[in-house]
Amino acid sequence: MKQICSIEGIKDGKRFRRILQEATKEKTVVLLKGGATEGGARAVAGHTAALAGSRATWDALCKQLRIISVSSIEEIIDVLVTLLFLPTPRGRNALLFGVGGGASVLIADEFESRGLRVPPLPPEIIAQIREFTPIAGNILRNPVDYSQATMNLEGVIKTFDILSRWEGTDFLVTFVRTGQFTTSLISENHLDLLMSRFSINQGLLPKPVAMVLEPSILPKEAEALLVAIRGCISSGLPVYYSFAAAANAISLVLNHAESQSQSASGVDRGSCP
Repeated sequence: MKQICSIEGIKDGKRFRRILQEATKEKTVVLLKGGATEGGARAVAGHTAALAGSRATWDALCKQLRIISVSSIEEIIDVLVTLLFLPTPRGRNALLFGVGGGASVLIADEFESRGLRVPPLPPEIIAQIREFTPIAGNILRNPVDYSQATMNLEGVIKTFDILSRWEGTDFLVTFVRTGQFTTSLISENHLDLLMSRFSINQGLLPKPVAMVLEPSILPKEAEALLVAIRGCISSGLPVYYSFAAAANAISLVLNHAESQSQSASGVDRGSCP
């Protein structure tokens, strides 16, 4: 069960805290607090005649009550997508699989900068994939850049099966950047077939899987990506529209899961000012 809160200000702080405390006993609460800046606080006063309160106080409240705090509508959506469609990973080790050397660098930076880990593939896993994957143009490290073998559907599926069974990873994220084989992948129905194969709801892979599909301003690419997005949704796969969005949302949800685990173990998170 989830509970979404968009808050500008409150008039009865003790009552509000008590309500939140009760809600968090049964629900995962996601809270967006407006009025974090001086200008925003003035807008709150004019809009609802309420006091915005300091950012430090709100952060402490969320930490103590184990509430997922977000700072934008976009973050709310990404977090809800994660909570609804991504089975909670058992840890922070991510396996990143996609197309493009530059894209691989950027997505690795986004994930590790948010406290997620991108561990290198061990030699034995690389050797298994090399048995059917051309050496030229494919970088098997983690991130895995499968640029020159993406259109080989059987090879992609075999690679994913191997990667998903590697004990060094807790979840997999596959990414497709606009302009990099996007239209070809869709026109050949490759992504539709892969998404059906990766569907967590069907229990076909032992690890959670997420997709990053970047939007495009080019009509043909945008149309192809819309087909892929619909396929992800029907397959029960979480979809994000940027590397940063995926890394941030998954990290926030893992933070919450870890906090809940610590609470169940009797670890005190401290008190709210």
